[in-house]
Amino acid sequence: MGKTVNSWADRPLFVYLFGLFFLLFKTSQFFPSFQPAVFLLLLLAYSAINFIVISVLRRIPSYKYGLSWLLVLWVAVLFTYPILGYLAGWLPASFIHAKYLLIAAVAVGLLLGYFYTRIPAGKIMMLNRGANVFILILTGMVVFSGLKTAGIEAKHKQAIEAKSNIKVSRNNKSDIIWIMMDEYASPSSLKNELGFTNPLVDSLKKLDFFVFDSLKSRSDTTIYSVSSLFNFDDSLKVSNYNYAAGYLRDSKWPGVLQRDGYSFINLEFLDIAGQDKVWALGIFPDDYLGQVLFNSMFYTGYNNSIDPEKKPIDHYNQFVIKQLEIKAAEKRQAPAFIWAHLLIPHAPFFRNAAGDPNSNPIQETSGYPKDELIKQYIPYLLYGNKVILDILNHIPDWRTKTIVISGDHGARMLLKADDARRKETFAAVYYPRMDSAELSRVKFLQQIPLHLH
Repeated sequence: MGKTVNSWADRPLFVYLFGLFFLLFKTSQFFPSFQPAVFLLLLLAYSAINFIVISVLRRIPSYKYGLSWLLVLWVAVLFTYPILGYLAGWLPASFIHAKYLLIAAVAVGLLLGYFYTRIPAGKIMMLNRGANVFILILTGMVVFSGLKTAGIEAKHKQAIEAKSNIKVSRNNKSDIIWIMMDEYASPSSLKNELGFTNPLVDSLKKLDFFVFDSLKSRSDTTIYSVSSLFNFDDSLKVSNYNYAAGYLRDSKWPGVLQRDGYSFINLEFLDIAGQDKVWALGIFPDDYLGQVLFNSMFYTGYNNSIDPEKKPIDHYNQFVIKQLEIKAAEKRQAPAFIWAHLLIPHAPFFRNAAGDPNSNPIQETSGYPKDELIKQYIPYLLYGNKVILDILNHIPDWRTKTIVISGDHGARMLLKADDARRKETFAAVYYPRMDSAELSRVKFLQQIPLHLH
């Protein structure tokens, strides 16, 4: 028995064990979504691919170079975008691409394979055993970490559930329309960081909006910011994207409004309060399969594969704009809460200030000089301004409604990860007989729902 165990331990099982590690690592990030059948099918598919590749390699001389290259390739394929995100701090933007990462992975794998041929057979078995044990230890560590996170988030969920009975005073029972413009910085941030005075401020003030000059968001990441907003939960940190998406799916604010007679209309690429998203962008995972494949080469290629023009985000924005104009103009017997999330002026900067397609939009902002980013960000923001004012013009009775126009966080592209200015976001509020003095005391975007009387 001992010899059999040792024999297996000496084999290069690490290629197969890596698949188990990956699946358990991804599963441990959010256990509530776990689907055993999907887990087993993915593990079977991963194992089958490796078995076929290894079977073919055994028939050709290159097998002597070992399997380390295959492991390196799997790391590049399954952790594509975390690796590219790390490299963005070291390499020019033109090199931050999945195809270059694959080429580099193959080159590194071949180099490792060359050194593999120079190592005696006895030491190869020791290396195999070490790699097998190392991946098993990593697997145990991620499962333990996931269980620890689940315990923390169980307490967090209790805190959110306690807010489900919160009372939000609504003297005006008309529609609430909230337009969120992604990565739209505050007026003070735009002026101080980019030297730009936002004309939308004066335009909205002339329409009797209250415009915040330096409002902050609790987070500089969309999913955390929106999840916190919809759960009256503006100060508690969430462990990862998956838990934030889970809280958003079960969010409390729409339910509170529904008890007050409101319907909820979700014009969003995220699931909110049981209302399905209107467009599948796949920016954040919202099911188990998405959770597992998120940030891998398989997952992030999905959007472009279903959009022949390779502009899924721009098409999403145009769809939401049209739907918002339609929904906001509809006549109803009961009030509605209409939520619309536009990925403007967030990169890719698809349009210029007039709304015409940008011939060469910056897709990812990492690695670009400040001047180049500003040249595309500001026109896209001005296009967003035009969209907002056009939408208001399409709602003839908007002065009878509650209107909120906001960002989700500030302009992150020119600031370091720990810079607090990344959270400085735009917000403007209007409702009949508005209490400007009360609004002026609001410090965080996520507190606004409590002050819409």
